[in-house]
Amino acid sequence: MKKQLSVLVFLLIGLAGTLSAQVKEMEKNMVLGLQNALVLDIPQADDKLVARVWNNYVKDYYKGKNKQVKGGGEIISSELSVPSLNPGGTVDLYALPEKAGNDVRFALWIKMPQGFLSSHAFPDQYRDAEALLKRFGVEVNKEKIRMELADQEKEMANLEKEMKRLQADNAKFHKEIEDAKARIKKAEENIAQNEKDQRQAEDKIANQKKNVEAVRRRLEQQR
Repeated sequence: MKKQLSVLVFLLIGLAGTLSAQVKEMEKNMVLGLQNALVLDIPQADDKLVARVWNNYVKDYYKGKNKQVKGGGEIISSELSVPSLNPGGTVDLYALPEKAGNDVRFALWIKMPQGFLSSHAFPDQYRDAEALLKRFGVEVNKEKIRMELADQEKEMANLEKEMKRLQADNAKFHKEIEDAKARIKKAEENIAQNEKDQRQAEDKIANQKKNVEAVRRRLEQQR
């Protein structure tokens, strides 16, 4: 129970940290020049992980496909149907996850039919884009937790395997002790029988000595 509470607390803290992260608006260079972007800083993340989650995010939520931009580092989702941003039409999403120390700075450029999305030109769509990006941040955090859970489960499996090995060794050692006790008991019985046999042999030797002496005296009487 204590372990489950710890995992739950970690999950809630992690999700809260992502949800409370602020989406920043700034101009950033990309393959099409200096354009307005939405930027989300994702703590304690890897850029390859973020890129993988983004690919799945676009596929799961918008049935889109990503590809690498020729001549640039961005990931593009072309002619994507995002009704909250362009009802009845499509948009192009350009994404760029970049390492920033132990964190990842995720930039998203949204190309509307009328130009790149900004809070000034498209205030309503911008709020929806913020929600889209924050939801993506939650997905990244959930994937990080899933990966940590997989690592912890793997470690648990290794520990359980080690425990089974120790239990098997313990059973083997007990068996060796029982076998040794049985051999000792048998040896003790053999010693007792041997000592009894020795006493009987001593009695026979004593009797035989008498027989030898008797025969020797008879021999001497014949002189």
